[in-house]
Amino acid sequence: MRQLVFYGPGDFRIEESPVLAVGRGQVRVQVHSCGICGSDVHGFIGKNNRRQPLMVMGHEAAGYVTEVGEGVSGLAVGDPVTINPVVGCGVCQYCHRGEPNLCLERRLYGCVPDALRSPDGLPGAFADEIVVLADNAIQVVGPAPFEWAALAEPLAVGAHAARVAEREAEGGMGPDSNVLIIGCGPIGLSAALAVRRRRPRRLLVSEPVDHRRALAGEWEMETHNPGSGIGFDSEFDVVVDCVGFSVTMSSAINAVKPHGIVVMVGFSEPEIAIPSLPIEIGERRISGSSTYTREDYQDVAAWVGSGETDFSPMIQERVGWGGIVGAFERYGDGSLTAMKTLFQPRASS
Repeated sequence: MRQLVFYGPGDFRIEESPVLAVGRGQVRVQVHSCGICGSDVHGFIGKNNRRQPLMVMGHEAAGYVTEVGEGVSGLAVGDPVTINPVVGCGVCQYCHRGEPNLCLERRLYGCVPDALRSPDGLPGAFADEIVVLADNAIQVVGPAPFEWAALAEPLAVGAHAARVAEREAEGGMGPDSNVLIIGCGPIGLSAALAVRRRRPRRLLVSEPVDHRRALAGEWEMETHNPGSGIGFDSEFDVVVDCVGFSVTMSSAINAVKPHGIVVMVGFSEPEIAIPSLPIEIGERRISGSSTYTREDYQDVAAWVGSGETDFSPMIQERVGWGGIVGAFERYGDGSLTAMKTLFQPRASS
């Protein structure tokens, strides 16, 4: 079995690794597609230390069940699944509430150091196959192209942000709501698509990069270039910041109405400065949004499989074993700007 092993910044190696055993409560999944996440690229180029040597990255995966371990029900060989990478401790109050995304001991497949050599490691899906807990393999049923199932993870991040906004917004979020999405990377676009399903009165996507605004336009979304000099003053009921810089949070707070909610899902700076006066005098609120719940993931898997939304414009490049290292290098030097690149082990390049 081949795996893409990270040895340090700029150093990926495709290695033959022993086939992983399938334990009780687990399934083996043959990887069909796995998305390259910006956080993986940042780890590869050494921008942060969230990826450690000897890891096998890849947490945006979909594939077909090829083996079912003891004690597993509801899954069979041949089932098409998308992988929910979040693993909670299973015993804390958050896990019992169905919120492993808030578990203080949570881990993610493809994001655990020393995943190859640690007995409790969670190697990711830049590999021919992956072994996961059966509870984390979510079936994808419907007429949509199966590769879309690899988009379920970023879509679930956006869907959870939309759910947080709906929960926290005064009167909910629906046909009377005006919503601003800041940032139109994979998460911003996912949040915008999830918000659009709620049919708000107005949905505006703010993004400085031309080709990302153009992509939002393929779904006939209203877009805004923040470099135009045109700002917003208390115009929106909900603002979702999918970037997470001080400047974007400041823009979000100034754009939301009194009693409005700003949902923070982007994470670009460990500390940000925010204008306190509008929060105080307008009783504006800020809420965090962290990954997704199992319910979010199941809802997104059904959404993707149904074909209700055409997700094909998001997938702008596909690579196999011969192209995956080069894709990371091109993302790292800025020559690749594809919204989403899928690694497909059986692709020809």
